[in-house]
Amino acid sequence: MSTPFKKLAFGSFALLAASCANGVADGQVSSEEFRQSGRQWPLVMAEAEVGCERGLPWVRAGGTTYALNGLARSKWPYADPILREDDATIRILRPKPGEFRPRIDPRDLLLEAQTHC
Repeated sequence: MSTPFKKLAFGSFALLAASCANGVADGQVSSEEFRQSGRQWPLVMAEAEVGCERGLPWVRAGGTTYALNGLARSKWPYADPILREDDATIRILRPKPGEFRPRIDPRDLLLEAQTHC
């Protein structure tokens, strides 16, 4: 391996390691940003932080960290408390009081969090 290539490879690795110290990387997201990019915003609040810790995607809002998939539930509670209700599905299903109320699918938020893995 040539010296310039070694320097480039080492520099790239150092930059990646610095941005993911301790296996953690995160970023701010907002409903406005999602709307402008054609993605669905699933949260009840307008802004949150997403990230990934050792391959486990999460969302942090109101000082609490929530899991965005089944594997991440081994470390944090699932995001149900902060997911918006899916009004379109609720109109179709018409759940009774006390029954489960469908939530907006957090897939777009999950994909954003996975970019930090």
